[in-house]
Amino acid sequence: MKTLIYTYKSGDKVVPIEIQKQIEKIIQRTDISIAKGKASDIRASILGELHKLGWSDEVRIDPTSNITITSIYQKIGLCVQFGNISRVYADLVKLQTLFLKGSIHSGIIIMPSNKAARILGDNITNSQRVLKELEIFSSVITMPLLIIDFDDQR
Repeated sequence: MKTLIYTYKSGDKVVPIEIQKQIEKIIQRTDISIAKGKASDIRASILGELHKLGWSDEVRIDPTSNITITSIYQKIGLCVQFGNISRVYADLVKLQTLFLKGSIHSGIIIMPSNKAARILGDNITNSQRVLKELEIFSSVITMPLLIIDFDDQR
């Protein structure tokens, strides 16, 4: 798969380049074709490789709640989002909460490109929409963030 990394609030300067490159390589090595019904397989493949590098299992954003993000590694919060577009806003709020608590210093969200999202299903999160809407929420989502998208063609 092919990847693109987008930066928000200087995420590319806060997330170490080595970590950016590791995640890109994992996604690029994923050999599952983008097709309807394959989102779970792609997600599982990426997460399996990230766990091998030391990324955690799901992390609660508060000990009194079952609300979680996908992973944390070296104070970088990670959400892997291949679901309905409405879910990405929850991910942004969860990452921002951890950032404000000092639990993370930056975040990464992995998601499909617009084209890949249309293939994977209906109303799936996609980087183009999220990037556009982050500008609307720039006074609320203040943390450094990377959006890493994937597609099998560019």
